Amino acid sequence: MEKNKDSKTKVEKPKDITAQKKVEEALKRSEERYKLAQRAANIGSWDWDILTGDLHWSETIEPMFGFNKGKFGATYDAFLGSVHSDDRQFVQDSVDACVKDGKEYAIEHRIVWPDGTVRWVSETGDVIRDENGKAIRMLGIVRDITLNKLTEERIRYLNSLLFSIKEIGQIIGRESELSSLMQKSCDKLIETRDYMDIAIAVLDDNSGKIVPLAHSGKHQQSTWEIGPDGEGEAPECIKAVLKSQSNQRMRSNEGYCATCGYYEQEEEHQTILIPMKYQDSIVGVLTMCSKSEYEIDEEEIHLLEELAEELSFAWAKIKTEEALLMSEEIYRTTFNTSPDLFYRVSPEGKILECNDMAIKTLGYSRDELIGMPLLSIYAEESKAYARECFDEWAKTGKLRNKEMKIMTKDGKKIDIELSVNTIYDSKGNVISSISSQRIC
Repeated sequence: MEKNKDSKTKVEKPKDITAQKKVEEALKRSEERYKLAQRAANIGSWDWDILTGDLHWSETIEPMFGFNKGKFGATYDAFLGSVHSDDRQFVQDSVDACVKDGKEYAIEHRIVWPDGTVRWVSETGDVIRDENGKAIRMLGIVRDITLNKLTEERIRYLNSLLFSIKEIGQIIGRESELSSLMQKSCDKLIETRDYMDIAIAVLDDNSGKIVPLAHSGKHQQSTWEIGPDGEGEAPECIKAVLKSQSNQRMRSNEGYCATCGYYEQEEEHQTILIPMKYQDSIVGVLTMCSKSEYEIDEEEIHLLEELAEELSFAWAKIKTEEALLMSEEIYRTTFNTSPDLFYRVSPEGKILECNDMAIKTLGYSRDELIGMPLLSIYAEESKAYARECFDEWAKTGKLRNKEMKIMTKDGKKIDIELSVNTIYDSKGNVISSISSQRIC
């Protein structure tokens, strides 16, 4: 009997070892799956020994904080050293509130990699206490949320920029003095995001040069002047805009910045320069300089292009208004030398005034055109669209490049592009529109 018992024991022992190995292998696979899941979700876990200060990381945390394996000090102080200086006190206070008062630890904050890259992380954690309620360990999870933050920032910037552009549109409708309008536009834009400097240069009638007119920001306004063709003395980035008639981008290591005067040795920044065009001619340059860690993207540039177009039309509107205030002879000369058909139209749609090109093109006398509804000069197939455009102008105060046909007195049809702006009195009431018909 004893022999059988011993024999039985010897047979069962290998089974116990096999079972233990299976458990160990299952545990190992579970740990590997957990590590894989952490890498896939871009999260990491940590375990902080509050009594010793030691901090144990999962393998995903070091690269998340910008360190190579084994290069991140495994202490609470090392962690705080990676937290952005502006967020460090907030993080410390949040940890203390969790440890001392049991408050929830669920925060978002910035970290700074060794190479200076700024990232965002989200952290959640909880405290383990001994039988006396003393905090002895804190466990938590950290997740990289930089992409989410970038998206949130872009949405916030774009919404803010769009709102500012709408406000500038209202300023354009009320303001009749050019330098005041451009300065108010710069001041409004500087509130939008982390722009360091905003500047607007426009064509000066007296010199025929494009010169800086308005500036808002932390640096002194640059001074220069250059012809609209790009010939003259000005920063190279301005020359590039004028010669190419297209947007230009530059960074702080690409030479002198026309917006803020920065050089390569100054802090990193980015600049976008956008031409201001009116009827295919450059009448100014809009420039903005940003210290943002986020790139000025295509959506933002598109909104700024729309703003540049509004400012260009405002420039033309104010120049027209200035002409209207001049003597009749000077005004007539300015009004009638345009190659486009120009009309001043009442809010009800009747022609109050027209230039010589309109009379010559349409074949009517001035007396016949004055008082005539502007809609009556459009070809039959364009009348409905012309009515829609008039209604749009009545709501918005402006139109841009609307294609349609007009008809001369003798029945000839002519393709034109219509642009309209509004003249307001000092109280913001509509006096008339200025309609420009450009023959295609």
